[in-house]
Amino acid sequence: MDMIIEQKKLHSEIIKRADELTTGKVGAITDGIFVTKEGKEFYTNSDTRIMWILKEPWEKGEKAGDWDLLECMNNTDNIKTISENRTWSFMAKTMYGIDTGMYYDEMPSMNDGIIKCLKRIAYINISKLPGEARSNDFVIRQAYSAWKDILFKQIEAYSPNVIIFGGSFRFFKEDMGILKVVDRTIDGKTNIETHIYQNERGLYLIDAYHPAYPYHPGVRINSLIDLVRNNL
Repeated sequence: MDMIIEQKKLHSEIIKRADELTTGKVGAITDGIFVTKEGKEFYTNSDTRIMWILKEPWEKGEKAGDWDLLECMNNTDNIKTISENRTWSFMAKTMYGIDTGMYYDEMPSMNDGIIKCLKRIAYINISKLPGEARSNDFVIRQAYSAWKDILFKQIEAYSPNVIIFGGSFRFFKEDMGILKVVDRTIDGKTNIETHIYQNERGLYLIDAYHPAYPYHPGVRINSLIDLVRNNL
């Protein structure tokens, strides 16, 4: 399967659905895997294919849509861009730790090596339309219903080994098949608990906080590193 071709097909479906939902008033925010300007992707050949699923895209003051979620990775000043974005920074450092086995306090400042790890993920949102800085569960449940078929097409097409749900697992849980708890981490000082499940198809599913959650990033990153490295 040519992943870039499959992604183009999915993007066409996303754009069409957004047009139907908003009667052409708001453009879609496409998502998936990072593709370079030269048409190269790194996700397919990753040792562990990791997908992140969050709730909705948000950029301050942006309500028109019609942009791609991964496009910021082509930004020439992307070290600064990603360092200042709590979601991207958390995800980048988590991926770096999964790849290297290095824990949060041992990691260097944001650099090209950390960003390169981020370029190997699949990253999708439940909603493909401009959202809010703070998500509303009722709105996200409506978005899940509206985009559910496309979301599962994305999961099938990108075929991840593990999905990290950033505050979004509860919307998917009933539709992911029979689940069993494989492992969990719990930090006694902060009471932050993270579970990794496996469904009957062998897909690993991690129920985690949203990357932008402002408290104890090191504890949460180390938890994700351990869960992935210890189980995959």
